[in-house]
Amino acid sequence: MTWLADPRPRALLRRLSSGVLFYTMMGVAAAGALALSLSMVDRAARSDRAEMERTQTRLLSVLRDDGLSGLSFQLDVLDRAGLPGWENFDLVLWRLAGGGWKQHRATSERIAGALASPPETPDTLRRIGGDSYRILTPDIAALSRGWTLPMGDVALSLAFRQPGQEMRTARDVSIAVWSGLALAFLVGSFLMANHKRRYRDGLREMNQLLERFSTGETGLRIPETTPAPELRELARRLNRVLPLIDELVSGLRYFSANMAHELKTPLQLIRNDLSRMRTARTPAARAELADGIDRTIDQANARIHSLMQFFRLEAGADIPMRRALDLSDLAEVAVDDMLDVLERDDRRVRIEIAPGLRVRGNRSLLDLMISNLLTNAAKYAPPGAEISVSLAGDPQGRRFRLTVANSGGGFPRDVRARAFERFSRARSDDQVPGTGIGLSLIRAIADRHGFEVSISPSDDIAEVVITGAQAQQTGARSGAQGASGAQSAAGGR
Repeated sequence: MTWLADPRPRALLRRLSSGVLFYTMMGVAAAGALALSLSMVDRAARSDRAEMERTQTRLLSVLRDDGLSGLSFQLDVLDRAGLPGWENFDLVLWRLAGGGWKQHRATSERIAGALASPPETPDTLRRIGGDSYRILTPDIAALSRGWTLPMGDVALSLAFRQPGQEMRTARDVSIAVWSGLALAFLVGSFLMANHKRRYRDGLREMNQLLERFSTGETGLRIPETTPAPELRELARRLNRVLPLIDELVSGLRYFSANMAHELKTPLQLIRNDLSRMRTARTPAARAELADGIDRTIDQANARIHSLMQFFRLEAGADIPMRRALDLSDLAEVAVDDMLDVLERDDRRVRIEIAPGLRVRGNRSLLDLMISNLLTNAAKYAPPGAEISVSLAGDPQGRRFRLTVANSGGGFPRDVRARAFERFSRARSDDQVPGTGIGLSLIRAIADRHGFEVSISPSDDIAEVVITGAQAQQTGARSGAQGASGAQSAAGGR
């Protein structure tokens, strides 16, 4: 069976349908049965012919050695027991008397009645009483010329019923073989038809449900009770995929609705500023309005960029990763860039960043993650609150902990469980602008890097914590630096 190792026969077998394979196998089996039947019939015919010739030779030998009286004695007294195979033939003896043949002995009245005189041919087929017989009539006058007592006045006919014993056995075996083959064909055809029906009905039901699913009924699921086992497995796999598609479709609808709402505001602002620019009387006023339009466009671009990054992460797009990226440096740069925004409205900023903490990651995504953390803190921290940014490693140098918190009150309890969901806002009102994508984007970036992200259950402090593995050992020194080398920006950095 080494031919199965060749991919070409295996590919051919995969393309062939079960019906083609079944009928091919049945055709091969029928050809084999036909060859077997012909061989058995030919062998049985030769065997029966040889048996008839042996029987004829034995009878002629008795006639030669014991004469007509000796043969008659065996027929009458011994009841043919001395003649092996006597039950397979009937015998008729004639004697020549008064110029004609008269029957002398016969073992069957039916055969005797049908053979009034010896047949003219030594081998003939004759139908007697509804049965077929082969009649052998040796020329005793010619054969006995060399005997001690020639028998020119004796004739002998042997009637062998056809088919013979060997042929009947071969016929019974052939009938059994062909009957079994026919039964196998009928059963196989029935099973194959039932198999096709089950698959046809199961696939029809699946197609109908998928058609309905494609028209918007995304809550539908495929029944896993189909009698076809392969279709049950297919249904299970589809039912694992359909909820994901349902979730993506729902998210896309929600995303579209939120994007339409979010972009409506900056577009309206731009339109209003453009209208006011037309009526502005001084270049300074027009320049101020143009600056406002630029800021609005930058904000809209930032929102779209965040959304595109989020959906790119959810789609599993390939993202290049660096083996050892300085997370401490990224955090320091991000805080420097956002410091003016964080310190607005008399807020205090406390920074504790341990140097030299490295992680495996993508620089752009990690920068976006930290920036979103700081942006959320700047959005929701009330005037006069304290915003803290902390990055530290454990004493073993294996893990890090990044924390961004503000003292202006914790996350509302009703949104803690869904704070990282798409378009989930930390405030239920519209006082703070945003798409609600910030925390969900943070979660997506953290997941892609293998980090863990959580929010504090406190009602007093809104705190987001990100933990993960460091790219290399930094030792206990980093942890100590995280505590003692802290930078405080309560009154400056």
